[in-house]
Amino acid sequence: MIELQLKIDGKKKTFKQQDVSARAMRECIKFYEKAEKEELSDLDAIDAMIAIVADIFQDPAVTFDSILDGLSGNELVPVLQNVFEQMNDLGSDEKKQPAKKKK
Repeated sequence: MIELQLKIDGKKKTFKQQDVSARAMRECIKFYEKAEKEELSDLDAIDAMIAIVADIFQDPAVTFDSILDGLSGNELVPVLQNVFEQMNDLGSDEKKQPAKKKK
């Protein structure tokens, strides 16, 4: 499960997402490939990360703007990185599950 905490209307709210869509996973992979090739400016990288995080959460309250408005400047990058790490861990956990035995 992926979690994100944002301040909305002055109150901390935790959003949870059980799984990630294939589209969001694909966008994450595209982001990593561009970042490795250094094809992104710092601003483009932050904007891409915010857009991907907004896409991950299916709650309509999690948007590009609500992420920008719901985090302080000091929180932004660590929170985005944490969501990406949670997403990677989610994919790793699925790979670790033992295969079902055939009878």
